[in-house]
Amino acid sequence: MSDERLAVYDGVDAPYILKTVELINTPGVTDVHLTEGDNIWYRIYGQMTETDVHVPSEGVMMIATSVFKLGTWDRGNRACSFNGRRLRLRFSRTRQRAQAFVRILPGDIPGAEQTGALDVIKKIIPDILSPGLFLVSGATGSGKSTFLASYMQHLLDSFPIHIVTVEDPIEYILKKGLGQASQREIPDDVSNYEEAVRDSLREDPDVILVGEIRDGNTASSALTAAETGHLVLGTVHASSPAGVVERMKGLLRGLPDASTRFAASLVGIVHLTLKNDGKKAERKAYSLAVDNEVAKFILKENLKEISDRVAVDLLKNL
Repeated sequence: MSDERLAVYDGVDAPYILKTVELINTPGVTDVHLTEGDNIWYRIYGQMTETDVHVPSEGVMMIATSVFKLGTWDRGNRACSFNGRRLRLRFSRTRQRAQAFVRILPGDIPGAEQTGALDVIKKIIPDILSPGLFLVSGATGSGKSTFLASYMQHLLDSFPIHIVTVEDPIEYILKKGLGQASQREIPDDVSNYEEAVRDSLREDPDVILVGEIRDGNTASSALTAAETGHLVLGTVHASSPAGVVERMKGLLRGLPDASTRFAASLVGIVHLTLKNDGKKAERKAYSLAVDNEVAKFILKENLKEISDRVAVDLLKNL
């Protein structure tokens, strides 16, 4: 057993554990990357930075069990609370070495009014509870989860509604307001997104969150939920609002009348970007409200006309 590992077992914090805890508590740090046999890396204000602190053999296991108090670790997504912070954890392996990717989430869900998210949403959906499909895209760390969480918390605080979320993992714990939320995590509560969305339709929801629309079956289930009078929120991997349209039409390909149904159900898209100078982050929202004219462009796959109708807003504290 190495001295580093022995120090942990003896109850003394090893350097890599101290550094991990320090980074989690450092303002501006959003991610910490741990790979056995390599130095710790972290992302601060959007920029990746290497430390001189080494992660030893079995260090990921020790951090999972000693720091995050997980009974064990397996490849996949987990979520936990640590020192009052909510963390999203991703465990994997590379060249037979364990890895952990730690995403640090804000302690509280920021208010939709304070971040500017509510203003963006109202431009797209003046009646913010209107049924339909509302999609958010953006790169890792751009604020997709926070944007949607602030939207849902605002709805819960303002209306007597029921929100059902399906997430992998649950990142923010929604608080009861005038309405209530039922949050489900894959795979602990339900096996997959498609099944979860289908089941949620039998649970009297007003709003459904699909954490990630990444395959045709999930896209089809989300579309069906939107067509049956629900507000359906979801994230999609794409690089622009036009890219979201292109991605969704590709996922729905093969579904009867897919383009017509998608164009009729889509109410809006927000694409989030993150720009930084190493000291502070600037987030922008590129939003698209879908009216009858835009719906026609979607049917014709006229991506240029769609792009020309995108509005840009600066977001704060997201």
